[in-house]
Amino acid sequence: MKKIIPLILMLVIFAEMKTALGQTRTITGTVYNSETNEPMEAIVVSVENTELRSITDNAGKFSITIPDDLTTITFSEFSGLIVKEIKVIDPQTYSIYLSSNNELFDLTLEELMNIEVTSVSKKAESVLTAPQTVIVLTENEILNRGYSDLEQLMHDLPGFDISRGAGDEYSQIYQRGYRSNNTDRTMIMIDGVEQNDLWSQSAWIARQYPISHIKRVEIVYGPASTVYGANAFLGVINVITKTDSDVLKGENNIGVSGSIGGGTWNTRYVDATVSGKYKDIALTVTGRVYQTDNMDFSKYPDYDFDISKYTIEDYKRILGTNNDDSARLAKKLDSIGYKLNGEYPKFDNFEDNYFVNAKLRFKELTIDFQHWRSARTYGGWYRDDYEIGNWVPSHTYITSKYETRISDKLSIANYNTFKINRIEGESCQDFWFYGYIQPKWGMTMANLAANDTSYWTESYYAVYSQQFRSETKAIFDISEKLNVTSGFEIKFSEVQGNYLNGPEKNPEETSYTPVILGGNQFFSRDMGFYTQINYKPIDIISIVAGARVDNNKIRITGGYGTVFNPKFAIVFTPGNFIVKAIYSSAFMDASALAKYSTTDARIANPGLEPEKVSNIEMNVGWKMTDNIFFDVSAYQAKYSNIVSEVAISGGKTQNQPIGKLTIQGLQSRLNFKYGNYTAFAYYTYTNPQKNTDSTDVRIGDIASHSVCGGIDALFFKKLTTSIIFNYVGEKKTGKETTIYANPLNSIDPYFILNFTLTYKFYKGFSVQAAANNLLDKEYFGPGVRSADGMYYASKIPQYSRNFILKLMFEF
Repeated sequence: MKKIIPLILMLVIFAEMKTALGQTRTITGTVYNSETNEPMEAIVVSVENTELRSITDNAGKFSITIPDDLTTITFSEFSGLIVKEIKVIDPQTYSIYLSSNNELFDLTLEELMNIEVTSVSKKAESVLTAPQTVIVLTENEILNRGYSDLEQLMHDLPGFDISRGAGDEYSQIYQRGYRSNNTDRTMIMIDGVEQNDLWSQSAWIARQYPISHIKRVEIVYGPASTVYGANAFLGVINVITKTDSDVLKGENNIGVSGSIGGGTWNTRYVDATVSGKYKDIALTVTGRVYQTDNMDFSKYPDYDFDISKYTIEDYKRILGTNNDDSARLAKKLDSIGYKLNGEYPKFDNFEDNYFVNAKLRFKELTIDFQHWRSARTYGGWYRDDYEIGNWVPSHTYITSKYETRISDKLSIANYNTFKINRIEGESCQDFWFYGYIQPKWGMTMANLAANDTSYWTESYYAVYSQQFRSETKAIFDISEKLNVTSGFEIKFSEVQGNYLNGPEKNPEETSYTPVILGGNQFFSRDMGFYTQINYKPIDIISIVAGARVDNNKIRITGGYGTVFNPKFAIVFTPGNFIVKAIYSSAFMDASALAKYSTTDARIANPGLEPEKVSNIEMNVGWKMTDNIFFDVSAYQAKYSNIVSEVAISGGKTQNQPIGKLTIQGLQSRLNFKYGNYTAFAYYTYTNPQKNTDSTDVRIGDIASHSVCGGIDALFFKKLTTSIIFNYVGEKKTGKETTIYANPLNSIDPYFILNFTLTYKFYKGFSVQAAANNLLDKEYFGPGVRSADGMYYASKIPQYSRNFILKLMFEF
């Protein structure tokens, strides 16, 4: 049956295919000023991705000849931004009403809530009727609320628990109650290209991505393997960036946009995008540089780099002796050995990011190049008497995208990507302290008897992995009632198994290869075929059925083999209600880090099987009035074959399947819009449990309750204010949870406010002042990984009140 369905699909597609080449039609209409109801002259009317355009006359009228297929036409002022776009389906005469260039206040609530997304089904569809729970942040919401980086906006979304530690990863981001060692179970994409690291599956969400270049962010909740294959386990975050048509204004062939800013903790950054167009060729280049010292944690005991606080009694307890002289000697030897290059270490939270992207478009073909590098110190992850250092991931890729409509029923697309993911061995410098103060490891009584001084060890780390991926997709509109999306994907990967590390720079050249059978590079081939059918028997009901088959092979006999993931959804839209019933599934392939990476205490487990999840969800939306929309989603996700590090014989550890999880939750949303005021509120309830034979254990570091809300207001058409609050409830941790090594029992709840003020002082230019944690609340996030209070900090200070001032521009 699995082989027959794709064959039947292809036969249907080719049987229905017909060309529309050479056929055109004429669209006419009038453009009005929405405030005065007067006709608007000199408005540019253009067909997306073509040279076809018209300009309204003194009566506001236009006439434009367009291709006879589904087309998007846009309306823009000569002076500036695109203010409106519509999908042309049937020939007709349009009346278009335009106002200012701020979609947050110009669009009605229904238009704001009905934005099209592409991240759920890999085709354009309304966010309200897409067969998954989805939230969209638009460009103007992002800019008006003062976000300076991608990580910052995730704090204001439902369904996420975040601990900002500025360590190996800038933040640990856990979606829908699943707490893991890295941000590795949510798929992060930029324009549909996966950003998760090939080796660790971690998403390096720091401050490298330019915020001013974002057109919108689509957040998909729940498993999504049906269309994305492995690792879209908890959900998908797809960042859609601007194209040349978004940057170029009116008839201009050159456009510039961006922002420059600076603020607390010596923070400074520059974003800039330049776009140019000549006939059918357009080039858009974007860059960012972002540097900051970040908040200084040295007032907290875990980060003060002061080992003199350890008393003689502490040393006696740690060494297991009652001899005061032995304890005094150990304290003295630690004081000498704690110096690094002749000086005592100091807390450092410096971060240095850069990003460059270039898009070259020729008609339906786009070539996209991206490279970024994010360098940071270990910040708040590790306690000061164990480990310090720097971590530097970098990503590079080049991709080609070809999308075209063959006929009014069939469109096809092909995407090819080659990417390289690195941990840079010349910069990833790590120091471990071996001293008498450490109960976990360090100097012993035997070292003390020999009068050995404690010391720091130095090491450099490197990882290099690469992948080629190709996907071909077809979208077939068989009829008004039936739509099919189908695609095939293949990936060839070369992924490193274990770190290369050694005491000298560039361990790629100076270290010894880890002892792994077959070598330290693993070659794999992945194939996936997916199909999703959307059938609409009547206007108010849509039935969605999808499935994907994935096959993985590593080297000759390795790999997880074949995995099948189905999806089923019914979307019911009676009157002002939208009801979605969704079943979705996904699988998480264990990373190379989990399978092959070893330490002195951890051994490899190449045979790890994928984790699996089945999710049942009900989403109900209600348009209460023209100004108020409310929706709520309730879900239950069951996870099996969960992988975690466990103790085994001989004092060793290994990544092994440890059992099952059941996570139940609820997300609700309220949106309000009236005139120049918009407001939103999110509520999240999460009940995450690890299932055991005897009883269920609470998953640690996840809040049961959280609330986020805010108000945006526009005054005098030039001044925008935004105030956002976050309440995050108590997070259980410690011995009664899965984070049993944490000496704490909970992380306290907190309430913070962020405030932003934006003033448009000249056409295309704005100045913005943002205050984060306005009330200067001291609060903490959970520690990472084991959070044992010895090696990893049990809790991490979060940022105190801070300010940033920006100049934003587009012309």
